Amino acid sequence: MPDFFARLATWDHLDTWTAATAAIAAAACAVPGLFLVLRRQSLLGDALSHTALPGVVGAYLVTTFAERGGLLPEGTFAGTRHILLAVGAVIAGLATAWTSEALAKLGRIDRNAALAVVFTTAFAAGLLLLRWQADAVHIDPDHVLFGEVELSVLDTIPGTAIPRPLALAGVALVINLAFVAICFKELRVASFDPDFAEAIGINTGRLHLVQVALTAVTLVAAFESVGSILAIAMLVLPAAAARFLSHRLVETLCWSIGLALLAAMIGHALSFTVPAVLFGALGFENVEDAGTAGTMAAVGGAFFLAALLFGPEGGLLMTQGRRARRPEIESSQPLGVPSRA
Repeated sequence: MPDFFARLATWDHLDTWTAATAAIAAAACAVPGLFLVLRRQSLLGDALSHTALPGVVGAYLVTTFAERGGLLPEGTFAGTRHILLAVGAVIAGLATAWTSEALAKLGRIDRNAALAVVFTTAFAAGLLLLRWQADAVHIDPDHVLFGEVELSVLDTIPGTAIPRPLALAGVALVINLAFVAICFKELRVASFDPDFAEAIGINTGRLHLVQVALTAVTLVAAFESVGSILAIAMLVLPAAAARFLSHRLVETLCWSIGLALLAAMIGHALSFTVPAVLFGALGFENVEDAGTAGTMAAVGGAFFLAALLFGPEGGLLMTQGRRARRPEIESSQPLGVPSRA
């Protein structure tokens, strides 16, 4: 335990920026992730995180070749990089949604199966394209998949100490929260009863496409720091855990964002303290730390497990406890008097 606190005492300003970047990226993912979970479309988040790769690579290649061919001024990509990558990811995300829906209807197969076919094929195509044009595309597949939040904080906005990935994730978070605030009524109805939403005039199809586009933009912002694997975890885990903590949408959204922030901060703190202490006790002295992204996902999984067991709204142990107490309450009531349990 003294070693744990000794390592924690080495926390410096880079650790603060790292934790902040990871926390804002996780919170940005948690907002659209909640509505995917509510609509039972968690697999769509996984699909978008994978199909964003061919979209990003495609945007890079199109812009690069256009610059070489004289169709665009030199330096166009460097000056508008993040916008172009976001546009590519949005196009890929919308294409994924449309293609999977069409495949499900025309092929008469389950929507999840159609979605799995589309995103695995698109992801494979993106990797092949990336390898085929490896010299032209300066994108590391490992960086896209697993992220490197510890190094991403070194890429700062000129003239400031603010990491560029933190600013991008912050913009994505603000956009997502603004969308929820503006369309809260429509999102609430469409998430819980899409048929009723259609009946009262809400265009659920258009709303869904906007959600897909915003999720794709959020994932591109997250790629800059935490990578696609952790982005998937932060889309689903905080929202899934929050469902066991409240049945009110606003409270569930707050829980989802809060758990994402906590997972990031605790995950980074544990990433450079626990591995060295744990593996050192086992005789592996060369293990100093673990990646922040992976530790964040592990903490998020622990939060979900705790909520699943102890959550007041459907947690397994809490539900069993209520069921065990109910016979006692009912047996103590006089005949003909209803129980208030």
